[in-house]
Amino acid sequence: MNRTAAGFAALVTIGALAFLPARATNVDLLGLDVEGVRLGMSTSEAGAALDNRGYDQIKGTSFQKKDARGVHYVGLKLNPGGEVISVEVAHFLYEGIDPDAHRDTWVENWGEPDNRMGNAGHDWNLTYENEVAVLDKWAKTVPRSELRTRLVSKNEVIASRRGREVSSELCMAIKDKPVSLLNVTDRENLMECIRTGQLRIVAR
Repeated sequence: MNRTAAGFAALVTIGALAFLPARATNVDLLGLDVEGVRLGMSTSEAGAALDNRGYDQIKGTSFQKKDARGVHYVGLKLNPGGEVISVEVAHFLYEGIDPDAHRDTWVENWGEPDNRMGNAGHDWNLTYENEVAVLDKWAKTVPRSELRTRLVSKNEVIASRRGREVSSELCMAIKDKPVSLLNVTDRENLMECIRTGQLRIVAR
């Protein structure tokens, strides 16, 4: 996948969940970013987001990357319209992890889970669920350090994309901005402008 195109298509959410209400049922699961992928993304959008994070497509909707920390896998499930309805990420890490610390971070970010199972110091599985999706988080140390995230839509077809509205004024400002000056937020806004039809890509 062309990395220049990936730069335009990468949708990155930074700290978006820090200000969400503490109750699990209020977590914006449709707006949640998992390795750059959100539920409802098209195949090309999801692939570009993963490409931007260094993942290689190894087969169909499976992606992988290796780095100094370990081996990382991403698996997508699509509906018949080519939208992402499930994303699962597995990080197999070389260094040890603290499952309790990860559990505490998840609770701090999203509040108490709807379901929690675990063994202090060894493994935890927290589940957050609302009317539209389910989020599972795992952390374990046996037989190896592993972190997993699975986000699944409850609906086969996602009726509408999430994301905040981008004003026409902002779309025009981004259009006139040199490509070399576009930051992460600009690229995210740009894709929303294109998705909502406020900007179009045309051949010159």
